[in-house]
Amino acid sequence: LVRYVDVQVPEDRRVGVIRSYDDTLLITLDRLGVPYDTIETADFTPQSLDRFTTVLVDIRAYLDRPDLVANNQTLLEYCKRGGTVIVNYHKTFEWESSYAPYELALGGQRVTVETAPITILQAEHPLFNAPNKIGASDWDNWIQERGLYFPNKWAPEYTPLLSMSDPGEAALTGSCLVAKYGEGTYLYTSLVWYRQLRALNPGAIRVFANM
Repeated sequence: LVRYVDVQVPEDRRVGVIRSYDDTLLITLDRLGVPYDTIETADFTPQSLDRFTTVLVDIRAYLDRPDLVANNQTLLEYCKRGGTVIVNYHKTFEWESSYAPYELALGGQRVTVETAPITILQAEHPLFNAPNKIGASDWDNWIQERGLYFPNKWAPEYTPLLSMSDPGEAALTGSCLVAKYGEGTYLYTSLVWYRQLRALNPGAIRVFANM
């Protein structure tokens, strides 16, 4: 599959990936030309983590990576010093609220209709503006679903960025939650980015580049 995507990539970024069983994030970073390294057990040190501007925690990594669980406080301290931590979706039974810097509990809510309308709640947030200006069309042509296992309870330090729902159901605002933590930024997202990135969805690639 070949697809042209109009996407800008931020400069001077180096990404660390705490991978699980899926290669989609690595393949996407390769396609975007973003420098990255995978984070292995020996890399959970301040010296190693501080090389990265962003650390991506792959889907269900807290289940697949016991070394992540054991070193989670080191990851949070990296964030507190000024790093950006982005955590992709997990299932309820494999997640502990203490993994996040502030209370964040997962529920069973999901949005299964891939065309469900999405409302941006924080239009001025950098995620939707730089380096790619995100518009309504960037949420088109998703496959299978919008997201699942949305957080259903979170501390006031988090700001919900998006609202969405299946037809006839109440709006859910937990799909993308962002918080400042010390000098850094923590983002938890239950959207199924990996499905969209694997399918080369242009809008998803543009939002991912902004992340």
